[in-house]
Amino acid sequence: MSNRGENLMMKFQKAVLVSLTAMFCLFSTAFAAAQTTISATAVNFGHVVENTTSATRTVTLKNIGATSISISSLAVTVGTPPYTIAGTSTCGTTLAAGHSCTVGLTLSPTTLGAQPAGTLTITTTAPNPTTTVTLTGTGSQPTTLSATTLAYGHV
Repeated sequence: MSNRGENLMMKFQKAVLVSLTAMFCLFSTAFAAAQTTISATAVNFGHVVENTTSATRTVTLKNIGATSISISSLAVTVGTPPYTIAGTSTCGTTLAAGHSCTVGLTLSPTTLGAQPAGTLTITTTAPNPTTTVTLTGTGSQPTTLSATTLAYGHV
């Protein structure tokens, strides 16, 4: 009779161990389901000639998780309109696991000097749902030359 009790106890312990292992797998998968990283948390456009548009700068959003995420919003706030999302952006509404997309950004200063800081905000369904990138730059005067020829006299 004691063998039966020991066998029953061993079966119970194995069942508990299998259940705990299954729960651990479920929880670890849920927490690793989707995560994002961003290639830069700040973009400085440097000096851009007033009333022109800068070269496009890009930031890369990567889904390093195990499942796809939805991208619900890409928005530039504070300091708008000098900062805009360029048409070269590759982020759609879904980002598959292990994939990346890029967001192109430009600065078009309408005044001289430091431009108001802007923020790119990316909103997703990842556990870290909001990713932000600070945008800065300076409006500059165009470079001009006053003389097109120089006279050195007789040399």
